[in-house]
Amino acid sequence: MTGASRSDSTLPAAIRLHDRPIVGIASSFVLGTLLGWNLDLPGLLPLAAAAWILCVTLGRPGSPGRFPLRLVLLHGLILVLGTLNVQTRKGTTGHIAELAGLGSIEITGVIDADPVERTSRYAVLRAWRFPVRVETAHAPDGQRATGGRLLVFWRAPPNATRPHYGERWSIRGRVMPPRHAQRGQAPPSQNVCFATWSRSSLISAGHGSPVIATIQQTRRHAATQLSRGIEDFPSQTGLAHALLLGYRAELPSDLLAVFRKTGTLHIFAISGLHVGMIAGMIIFVLNACRVPSSRWVLILAPLLIVYTLATGARPSAVRACLMAVVYFIAPLLKRRPDGLSAVSLAGLLILAFTPAEIYSVGFIYSFVVVIGLIALYPVFEKPLMRHVRLDPFRAGDPPKARQVGYTVARYFVGLLAASIAAWLCSAPLTAYFFGRWAPIALIGNLFVIPLAFLILLTGCLTLTLGACVGLVAEVFNHANLALITTLSTLIEGASNLPAAHSKTDPISIWVVLTWYGILAAIKWRSVVQQADEAHEHDDPLSRY
Repeated sequence: MTGASRSDSTLPAAIRLHDRPIVGIASSFVLGTLLGWNLDLPGLLPLAAAAWILCVTLGRPGSPGRFPLRLVLLHGLILVLGTLNVQTRKGTTGHIAELAGLGSIEITGVIDADPVERTSRYAVLRAWRFPVRVETAHAPDGQRATGGRLLVFWRAPPNATRPHYGERWSIRGRVMPPRHAQRGQAPPSQNVCFATWSRSSLISAGHGSPVIATIQQTRRHAATQLSRGIEDFPSQTGLAHALLLGYRAELPSDLLAVFRKTGTLHIFAISGLHVGMIAGMIIFVLNACRVPSSRWVLILAPLLIVYTLATGARPSAVRACLMAVVYFIAPLLKRRPDGLSAVSLAGLLILAFTPAEIYSVGFIYSFVVVIGLIALYPVFEKPLMRHVRLDPFRAGDPPKARQVGYTVARYFVGLLAASIAAWLCSAPLTAYFFGRWAPIALIGNLFVIPLAFLILLTGCLTLTLGACVGLVAEVFNHANLALITTLSTLIEGASNLPAAHSKTDPISIWVVLTWYGILAAIKWRSVVQQADEAHEHDDPLSRY
């Protein structure tokens, strides 16, 4: 049986997309969101188109073909809804962009997240970074704006009042578009404001969510707990805070540069790696308590949501949290878990509430790499695993030491397959956005990810057991200090290897698309070959 004559029902589930309707719905919504940001449509046109498509979809019976008209119109409706979602939000999130570059602007707004202290180039000042939900803004020429969000970079003397989540401030500063907006990669809501304490004043407090305020206060307490006993090692404690709690601003700039050069900076972005590790630890406890797997989500979901909020609720963390919740809720609903459907639903929900994220570099990285891992990991894992499996025709059980050796080898082979898939998916984006190639990431991830897991595990033990006994926290923190020092030493050594990384001119978008086209062709060839092997296994006579 050839690939040309194979019916769709015999293909593996990996390419039977009609079994995953949420994937098609999310794809149409993404396309509609892109059109909404790039086309200046009259306000009523998307609404009229949506109404027309809805009427036709509900009133016309589906045609008997493989692609019924009703299905096409349904996806058209979803595309229009994505466009309409952007059009309706431009009026509420794009006003502040009109005042960018007009000089000193007076802004009144509410701090929308826990402010992060950053290293200031001026020794006598402290630097803070925090998002502000803008209420009003006034330019010197009399122009006014309402709504929108700003990322504020704020300098203040050491004795100045520290900003907190939920406070309303009056801030005067320069509003500027983001650096990458010149390449057309950012919508108008991602502006930044540079301000100083002397031109700012606190108006009132208590305008945020009490739940989020409590979670962020707990986060600050956790950072103090992770530093207990090792306060004299700021670089190592900063790395622990960044890895466990998302405080990336505490990382030393030279260490941050090393991780960026080696392509391993992703371990500090709270994402699927962290959420997966946290979920794995919780599942270990649930298994020990004999909780059925169909009930895991009832405990996992609240804990993962709290962890996501506590680490800043960045797009990568929100995506990972939504994926985990959707994935683990499937058994409770008597459904089969599916990673591709989970990531599609996560992207759909994020863009529905914050369509501007579609131009965020972090959003693009997060989803492209995760989809690439889901698609390409089996392509590399299967052939590599053939070299580390026990001989099935060997008589008797192998020695225990040999079994352990093969188990460890399979773990690192799986890690290598994941590293290859992740690098192939992230390399063109790194070259496009930052003009950098880092082939050393293929090797670096083999020791960075296991060490990151051990650091995360030790940190969790510090926060749980150390909260009861202070001495236990210090013991685990010193163990973490050794792990972090080892990680820093190895990553610095890897960055000094020949041809470990290089800086080039940013590549063209067409090179990026060609790269992903080749990867898609590799995946297609792999699944078609898998279907052939499955057919031959079911019908051995077909090969003759």
